[in-house]
Amino acid sequence: MRSLRDPEAQSPAWLVLTTRGGLHLLFSSMPKHTAYIPQIIPGSEPAKPVDMRYLIKYLKTDLLSEREEMFGDGDGV
Repeated sequence: MRSLRDPEAQSPAWLVLTTRGGLHLLFSSMPKHTAYIPQIIPGSEPAKPVDMRYLIKYLKTDLLSEREEMFGDGDGV
């Protein structure tokens, strides 16, 4: 299996994301989410491996259920 850092890796990876300390309240009150993340950022030219910036954007757009301002600002948390 190739590393997430390998720019030629094409297969997605399963990630288990766990939130604690009240953060789960922003994610539908669920403390654990399983996500299917690509290893290469879709549409990136040249191909770039997934990084934390991509993961944070994914969390905001696909998993966050309320109060985005409490989770982060821009590309950060």
